Amino acid sequence: MVGIMRKWIFSLILIVVNLTVFQLLKAQSSLSGISIVGALSESRIIGNGNWSGSFITGGQAGMIFPVKHFSESLALRVEFNLSLQGSEWKRELVIFSPSGVPVNTAEKKGKLTLLYTNAPLTLRYQTKNRLFFESGIQFGYLIGLDNINYNLVTGYHNLPVTKSDFKSIDIGIPFEAGYEFKSNIGLGLRLYRGLSNINDYESTENNHNFVVSLRLTFNFRKKTEPDSL
Repeated sequence: MVGIMRKWIFSLILIVVNLTVFQLLKAQSSLSGISIVGALSESRIIGNGNWSGSFITGGQAGMIFPVKHFSESLALRVEFNLSLQGSEWKRELVIFSPSGVPVNTAEKKGKLTLLYTNAPLTLRYQTKNRLFFESGIQFGYLIGLDNINYNLVTGYHNLPVTKSDFKSIDIGIPFEAGYEFKSNIGLGLRLYRGLSNINDYESTENNHNFVVSLRLTFNFRKKTEPDSL
């Protein structure tokens, strides 16, 4: 877990530096102020694999750039964030004797934590009463993972889970609804459903990321800009 947290911090620093440079280069364009975002999330992996269906708690942190204002109510936004997510899992095992004869069965459980850096591109609509809705497409890159076995089963070889077992790229659809206060603070609930199979090993399993996040944003909007977005 220490290693994955170091990767998180290092990646966040890179994102902040890159986005700062990006904002400076675009200072003369029609982009409005950036937003920072933090979130508390619950996630799981859904599909036909060995996932128990239990959510795990994680989090997100990142920055948002409105790319294009089509009107005071409609804007295209790009976001870069880090997301700590994953799922609990369980597996029914057959225990073999040294001679290779099945002698018993056991249930093995654990938790898989995945660290992604994501780039959602969303179209956001905000009403005059400050309710907003947004959806689009999200591209994610798997930075690292951590797998915890709750119980090591005697008589079974506990194979480690590695990053190579999962595809590096994840593609899915985010949808969010929320409210933005006059103080430029926004509160939203976002659902993310992965479309691509995250497995990268020979298997008939077809598994996808699913994340529910409660997001808090702050917009560094200039006073001269419309406060609807």
